[in-house]
Amino acid sequence: MEKENRLANDRYKIISKFIEKNRLFIFTVGILVNISPLIMGEQNLDKSEELMFMDIPVVIASKVETPLRETPGVVTVVTNDEIINSGARDLQEVLTLYVPGYSFVSEAEGVILPSFRGISILEAKVLFLVDGLQINERIWGAPEQVGGHYPIDSIEKIEIIRGPGSVIYGDAAELSVVNIITKKPTTSGNYLSINNSQMSKTFSHRGLSSGFGKKLGDLTFNSNIELSFGNRSERNITDYYGDKASMLGNSKVNTANFNGLVEYKDYSMRVYINQNRITQIDMWGFNYKNGPAKENWDTYIAELKYNYKISNNFTLTPRIEYKVDYPWILNVVDEEYTNHKRGERKLANVTGTWKISEKNNLLGGVEVSRSGVYLPDNPGPFEEMFKNGTNKIENDNFAGFAQYITKIDLVNITLGSRYETGKLGTAFVPRVTITEAMDKFHYKLKVGQSFRSPMGIQPNRVLPGAPKIVPEIATTYEAEMGYKITHSMWFVVNGFDITINNPIIYGADPVTGVGNYRNYGELWTRGLESEYRFYGNMIDLTMNYAYYFVMDNDVLTSEVPNNPRLTIGNPAHRINAIAGIKFNPNVSLHPSASYFSKKYAYLRWDDTLQEDILSKIDPATEVNINLRIREVFCKGTEVNLGVRDLFNQRMDIAPGYKSYKNSTPGLSRAFVLKLMYNF
Repeated sequence: MEKENRLANDRYKIISKFIEKNRLFIFTVGILVNISPLIMGEQNLDKSEELMFMDIPVVIASKVETPLRETPGVVTVVTNDEIINSGARDLQEVLTLYVPGYSFVSEAEGVILPSFRGISILEAKVLFLVDGLQINERIWGAPEQVGGHYPIDSIEKIEIIRGPGSVIYGDAAELSVVNIITKKPTTSGNYLSINNSQMSKTFSHRGLSSGFGKKLGDLTFNSNIELSFGNRSERNITDYYGDKASMLGNSKVNTANFNGLVEYKDYSMRVYINQNRITQIDMWGFNYKNGPAKENWDTYIAELKYNYKISNNFTLTPRIEYKVDYPWILNVVDEEYTNHKRGERKLANVTGTWKISEKNNLLGGVEVSRSGVYLPDNPGPFEEMFKNGTNKIENDNFAGFAQYITKIDLVNITLGSRYETGKLGTAFVPRVTITEAMDKFHYKLKVGQSFRSPMGIQPNRVLPGAPKIVPEIATTYEAEMGYKITHSMWFVVNGFDITINNPIIYGADPVTGVGNYRNYGELWTRGLESEYRFYGNMIDLTMNYAYYFVMDNDVLTSEVPNNPRLTIGNPAHRINAIAGIKFNPNVSLHPSASYFSKKYAYLRWDDTLQEDILSKIDPATEVNINLRIREVFCKGTEVNLGVRDLFNQRMDIAPGYKSYKNSTPGLSRAFVLKLMYNF
């Protein structure tokens, strides 16, 4: 009881202090929220605009098309129109602005990865999908390298579960699921897009994106092709031991992406190819001095699927997939740092959907897979050798899952569970969700479990004599309430409580420096998130807020010693706002701002004290402006002119754990030009 009272008092002090420091911002927001309908009057929105923020259909949370307010999960949808309005240049910027709870941290070798609800996603805790295909790499489970990656002009919309998704998607969906849904040119139109984002000394983003589709009777073909080139920063980087080096020309991200879909009646085949080429000097606490290191992140996926409609109400969907990836492929002058492992997954899945009645729906399926990590045929002298004496580590896995949705007089109830077992462990996770959408009000109540199994190379990194690592289990409680204030205004707030038991923790041997894994203790965070939307004939406004605090943290590498309510690298408060000012149907201006509260990170080593120094990173706000002009030269043409980081805050990206590396320098102010043609 004493501990609970102390925690409650701490939370009160944190919130009071935040309100005191930001009272002008909060007051301004309150005024905008309350007077916007008075200024604009009652808006005459067309049905598509109303659906966009009230009842847009989504499938990510249940694989059954359900209105957003009733879907069994806390879900955010970001549309293509919103992405263009924001002027965002890559997926990192889209998620930062539009999705409460998301921010980003840096990892070794200059890699940028997401952080969610105060928990850094250094490995398989968040699942990233492209058109339903899992793109998390299979060696460590990371959702690939996000910074400067994933060109966005081919995106139709993004659906995000802000919460667990393991019941439907398996072990990598412990905390959140991001599904990038790409354009189908046969229905949305062919397109061509070019862009350039110029900082003072070099460009940050340049790219070409195109989509083409053709329909010939029952046969359709859709393809999206993207080429992008980027520089991480034009500034100097200071490593953990104080040495400085220039990132100008030494930190590039170049990507080639192909996504092709062929459909014939109820058959489909998709091929996804992503080649990500990186050069960087940010290694493991030190700047690499033998020129920029070259690193590849390549992914190749092929999928075959058939929708077998047994009846009007029952569909059986068999699916097979083959995936091979080459992440963290490091080629440097010094062979000691070379890595040439590849990951593979072969998967077969059968899912059945039965619409029992208008108010009852049943979903179920089984899945078998084989995942492996493989060394090259002729490994170098410094390649990590496997303890089993072979050049491969393989795991056969079986999973079965089921979900039942029923609508009764007052509520919708979703019951689901998943059982998954393999050589690396067994997990059973259930979930229960209650939702209801009335005229203006909706609510959701959810409790469920999710898991993360040991993946890829991790079992090979267990120290001799240490216990075998087992799946970590997360238990999440969520509640959401939303209210349609007027015909054109919506407010929603949700709270969450996440407890991860036996988290799989990365560490390093103090003598050899070799990384290792073990289960350790508990990580427990709580918080709230909210979103406000106003759509008018002349003005739009979208705002979101996210707050987390730590209840318990046994993970020593992520705790902040002088502030136990925070985790390393993660700000407690995140606020985003984007407005739209419509001068006429073809011209609109979109200012946006993102606020990050203070955060902490171990950024340097002190030779005098012979210890790591914890540094406080002050709060910062990034402001952007984008001018969107449609039908410029002819029908279907569009020009976007923008400024990113208007006041040149140049926010660094802090490491997400005590990793003996400094922050990765962020981008500088940039002027952006994008030209698009839809035909």
